[in-house]
Amino acid sequence: MNAQQHQQASGHYHFCEATPENGDLNQYWYSPPTVSALVQEVEAQQTQTCGTWNGETANPEFGGMRRTAFLSTPSLYFSLTRAEVQGNSKFFDIDSQWAGHPGFVQFDFRKPEAIPQEERGAYDMVVIDPPFITEEVWSQYATAASMLLRQGGGGRLLLSTVAENLEMLRRVFNEPRLVPLPFKPSIPHLVYQYDLFANFPVAVLSEKNPEILED
Repeated sequence: MNAQQHQQASGHYHFCEATPENGDLNQYWYSPPTVSALVQEVEAQQTQTCGTWNGETANPEFGGMRRTAFLSTPSLYFSLTRAEVQGNSKFFDIDSQWAGHPGFVQFDFRKPEAIPQEERGAYDMVVIDPPFITEEVWSQYATAASMLLRQGGGGRLLLSTVAENLEMLRRVFNEPRLVPLPFKPSIPHLVYQYDLFANFPVAVLSEKNPEILED
């Protein structure tokens, strides 16, 4: 990790230390360096430093900037470093401790149809890390993603789950371009290793995570 990355990562300890994981909600936070890498990726994608992809068009309501919906990933939303990026994002979660935050949208993955009308078709990218890894749960998140993504927005997906779920993810999202990324997330209190999957060219997550020791 270089000096800049270390400085960015240190800024993400605040959320991890200040916000206890809720086992009843299957909350397991990423490590601060992993949060930093994911945030850098989202911010690069959202500010269009990565260029266009998949025939997408600019979002006319937000000065051409992309919008991101964070589903069950509060550690990422609250660790965004650019005010304009956070201002153009929302986070969707069942945990009502954040109900007073202007970026919070109450979200129960079992009821995707309850997503407010004004949030539908409003986003260019979704980031998802469900509390469970089953196909039944992922199917509900896929439904939510399809409701949130806007037509012409490219439909960027950044997903976190076990490696064995790749073919299932491609099926439930109807997205054969989903691929595992070289960067694997560190989740200190989770007993098994997750992978990250994306359907677009990544800018930051194209290199291995030095936190993860691989054979």
